[in-house]
Amino acid sequence: MSPVRDPQRERLARELTEDLRRLRVEEIVGQMLMTLESIAYRRLGLTADALPDRDLDQVRVAIETMDALIPVIERSGPAELAQHLRSSGSHLKLSYAEAARQAAQAGPGAGAA
Repeated sequence: MSPVRDPQRERLARELTEDLRRLRVEEIVGQMLMTLESIAYRRLGLTADALPDRDLDQVRVAIETMDALIPVIERSGPAELAQHLRSSGSHLKLSYAEAARQAAQAGPGAGAA
């Protein structure tokens, strides 16, 4: 007995395969870095609505990951994106340092949500 063919599932599989053929790794890395940047800024808790989400350990991980992967974009991706990420990463590091300083002054447990 042969398996039942599902034309819709086969069409989706072909589309996914075609999407994977077109994707470039540096595009995925760039998108991931932009997402990390957004998450890191949220985890800094710089605004009243983001303060409950403050998690400086997560910000540190995001910064370290960005530092490791930005060179990939600098070699293979759009120059504008690499420049944006370098600039944003520098600003993120300064904001992190200030938030960590404030958390240290506030006492234990103040740096994580």
